[in-house]
Amino acid sequence: MTVPCKRCDAVSVNKGVRSSIDRTEKKTPAASSHQYSSAQRCRALMWAATENDTMRAMQLVLSMVDINGADYDGRTALHVAASCGSFEMVKYVVR
Repeated sequence: MTVPCKRCDAVSVNKGVRSSIDRTEKKTPAASSHQYSSAQRCRALMWAATENDTMRAMQLVLSMVDINGADYDGRTALHVAASCGSFEMVKYVVR
């Protein structure tokens, strides 16, 4: 006898062993239901500033990440970009 799992729509057979997963009938993927905290989004912006990744920084700012957000030491993306010598990122953050 097969019984569908209520959490992930997997099909379990007999002793609870999952045998197959029907991904087409899955209602919501796990990634889309996860909400990132503002601290996590701020860390992503800091990482982009460290790597001089202005495109990623633009994406993050467009997705409502606070460009003036600070980490646990009070450093902002501008501080990080300047200390890493990321001139393009400094220009982007200042604008």
